[in-house]
Amino acid sequence: MDNPNDPGFDEFPPCPGPPHGGPGLWFGPPHHHGPHGPPPPGSPQGPPPPGWPFGPPGPPPLLTKEAFQEIKHLFVLMIIQDAPDGITGYQLQEKYDIPRGNLIRTLDELEENKYVSTREAVENGRNLKYYTITAEGKAYVEKLKEEWANRFAMLSEIAPPDIHGNPFMREGPKRRMFKNIEKFTSKEDALDYFHGVRSMLKSVIARIQERLKRTEDTKANIDSIIQEIEKMDSFDLAKIKDLIQKVPREFGEPETP
Repeated sequence: MDNPNDPGFDEFPPCPGPPHGGPGLWFGPPHHHGPHGPPPPGSPQGPPPPGWPFGPPGPPPLLTKEAFQEIKHLFVLMIIQDAPDGITGYQLQEKYDIPRGNLIRTLDELEENKYVSTREAVENGRNLKYYTITAEGKAYVEKLKEEWANRFAMLSEIAPPDIHGNPFMREGPKRRMFKNIEKFTSKEDALDYFHGVRSMLKSVIARIQERLKRTEDTKANIDSIIQEIEKMDSFDLAKIKDLIQKVPREFGEPETP
């Protein structure tokens, strides 16, 4: 591993791996019915499930180059946002294993659009460049979260993380676990690793519980709106809009530049 204090240190050391700016991911032809008739509602190739009320009526058939760019921007900005004192390109690549060329392009795009600011620092004789998220970048993160919320929800239904990311249920995660434990040399290493996995799972459970509460609150608000509509003597669109407007917001608006 390169040391930033060594002579000849490259802030972006080469990182093997395929580029990620390819043509995109295909979820399956949405109109191909195959030999056994049309696929069932709600499947990736079929029509949306009955009553699907939010967002597009199914996953986009093609993740375009622009969509991949948005995803890269979202995740890199979220990492930078968690480093209030800034983070270097080397730290990003080392910790998150982001391919060098991809990372350089992404950081250049974010800086050009003023989503990140930079500062130079000299540490141990080395010139380093730190990236910090801007107010514009924070607003952009919130915008991307809102735009991608339904897509992520759809993907989590297609491949539930509690099943497909569970090392005791799927071979892929289990292989990654075996690869990790191959590095252990002591009982303490093993305990640290599994304590970390348990801590991660506790955080996941807490997030699920928070999401469940928000979902239950949303259902209660919908129930209230239905009750008010049922009481109407005649259809009143303005009143329905007013009912929606009065639903309490759990979170404030994202910060504006």
